[in-house]
Amino acid sequence: MIARQQGLILFSTIMMVCLLTVLVLSHMQMALLYLKSYTHRNRQYHLFHALEQEAIKLINMGVGEWRSDCIADMDNPNAVLRRFETHNNCRYLVDKEQYAFFIEDLGLFPCMQRVIGTKRYSTHQWRVTVAAGGDTVSFIQLRFARLADYIPCDSRQPVFIPSGLLSWRYLLQASQGVFVDAV
Repeated sequence: MIARQQGLILFSTIMMVCLLTVLVLSHMQMALLYLKSYTHRNRQYHLFHALEQEAIKLINMGVGEWRSDCIADMDNPNAVLRRFETHNNCRYLVDKEQYAFFIEDLGLFPCMQRVIGTKRYSTHQWRVTVAAGGDTVSFIQLRFARLADYIPCDSRQPVFIPSGLLSWRYLLQASQGVFVDAV
């Protein structure tokens, strides 16, 4: 009978050690997954800010400084993303990171105006798309307005907007040809 009790105690002890081992391994796996997730999120955060910086650098350049083959007249914000897939775009290197960009001339908007002092201006709008490669391709699109000579708005009441950055969109390429709004 004592041998049976000792066997039961040994069996119970082994089962408890196995259970504790499984719990410890599961917690280690959770910690590693959390670390991987944190690292990925941190990398995405830095990539977003790098893309934003590069797009703002392009915006701050004068129109004459942009390469003419990097500018086109488009108005579909998703069409330019397809252009990046065909590698028909402009590339440059900054600190060993390769970026690609494309600038869309959205044209003159006479009904979107800006007032400075007492003088009215129409706006000329542009959209800059910058992409950075890696395991996932990330895109940022910034739409901005620059002042243009005043053209009267005939069709409706003018809308007064600030010049400079109007809107932005950050996208991740989840899989081939599928883009996901990241923010």
